[in-house]
Amino acid sequence: MKTMSHNNSQEQGSATIMYFLMMVVVISLIAAAMTYLSGTVRLEHRRSDMVAAQEYAEAGAAIGCNELNTAFTSATSNLASSLVTEGYALQSSLSTPQTNVYQRTISTPFTNQTVLAQLRIPTSSSATTAAVVATATRNNVTQTATANLTMNWGYPAAIISTNAGTTTTGTSKSDAQQGNVSIVGSSKGTVVVDSDGGQGKAILANGSANWATATVTKTQVSAGNYGTANQVPDYTAQGTDNALFDFNRFIAAANATPNSLSASGTNHFTSLASFLQANAAAAATPAGALEGIIVVDVTQTSGSKDVGIDVLANPENYVGTSYMPAVNPQIHGITVHGTLFFNFGPAYTPLDKIFNRTPMNINPANLSGLVAGNPSTYPSGYPATYYDPTKNPVNVDISSQGYTNFGPGDDLPALMYSIGTVDMHSSVNISGVVYTPSYMEEENMATSEGFKIANQLQYIKGSVIVGLGYFLSNQQTATTIVSYDPRTLNSIATMGNAGKSLKIAYWQ
Repeated sequence: MKTMSHNNSQEQGSATIMYFLMMVVVISLIAAAMTYLSGTVRLEHRRSDMVAAQEYAEAGAAIGCNELNTAFTSATSNLASSLVTEGYALQSSLSTPQTNVYQRTISTPFTNQTVLAQLRIPTSSSATTAAVVATATRNNVTQTATANLTMNWGYPAAIISTNAGTTTTGTSKSDAQQGNVSIVGSSKGTVVVDSDGGQGKAILANGSANWATATVTKTQVSAGNYGTANQVPDYTAQGTDNALFDFNRFIAAANATPNSLSASGTNHFTSLASFLQANAAAAATPAGALEGIIVVDVTQTSGSKDVGIDVLANPENYVGTSYMPAVNPQIHGITVHGTLFFNFGPAYTPLDKIFNRTPMNINPANLSGLVAGNPSTYPSGYPATYYDPTKNPVNVDISSQGYTNFGPGDDLPALMYSIGTVDMHSSVNISGVVYTPSYMEEENMATSEGFKIANQLQYIKGSVIVGLGYFLSNQQTATTIVSYDPRTLNSIATMGNAGKSLKIAYWQ
């Protein structure tokens, strides 16, 4: 019998090798699993950091939007000063001639987190866009959120009165002269204050707003706003941070606009008489009007500061018929395509007047289809159409005088006056903004004072912005309409973009 011997050591060695190989495989699998798990954890952490950073950036952008809007609508200071108050600083190295960049680091209301916020604001006085860019970093992961904004006029209304006024309920002229809005009509005629289908308010006033025998929708009136959250900043305080327009910029434009009909050779007239003479001559030109930014200096020329413009016989202290257009002066009157600015001299106070008894046509609308009781028929002559393009303010260079040129998108006011009162008694056809830091009177005198125009119409399509009250009266067989038009204000060329408000257009 042959005996077979087994090599147990060899078998055991083979088993050990197999076990080792299996362990290597298992360990590799475990290592791979751990690597995958570690990568997944890191990926989840990164994703979490990305989400957190994005949320912080978006929150910072929202805070920046709110702070920028607060600065734009400040009742006490201009944009730059308000942004400093909010903690922003102008970054000259990041700014360009077209855009100012303001920047600050936001830490509140976050915990252990900050956001860098940049406000990118166009330098144009009629800017319609802006952007807030916010950047946040979370554990080395950085995210950015951009809120693109639209900038529009923030106080849409047919009549805007910024004076504190009083609590009167009266509609007299003296009530208006206390800084309120007083509107008075009668059964003879029609008075309408229209909000353009609710696109704005009929009246927006810090003081009182009262009316009698007039078509004014009460729900479209916001009055008594002084000292409340709805107070309208005093954008009529000339010489302050909140002044709506820089009058000197308009004077510069008039000085730079050539005019062969003017004694000065420009659109700047140094007296009412010289202006009216040029206006009469312009009526016979192809344009049929003076064009561009027209500045008229009103100075005291006699014992009384109250002067007048008249199509009738010359009463005392009136500049009258000899300067009126030969072609139907009671209809043509004063006609301007662009902006008419009465620049009162230092002798004048808010209640010193120009009594205007001649028609006032500034960017006149075609009124042939107007129906007083149907606001959908209210036409506009805005923006101005220029026969002579060299008179268009867009084509007038005022940079050499230290002012920014007006741009193609600028909305410009139709009628302005600096102080005193332009008291309009004759027909009115104005498309655009009427602005004064002073007091305004508009009295439809169709059948009084010797007028011969039946059913006279006083019509303003745009917005009336006053600083010391507004008296609107029509007690004749006539029609008076003040109708809001947002197109005249959306890109209004205000100083430092005063009066603008912001809305988020879209996010990036």
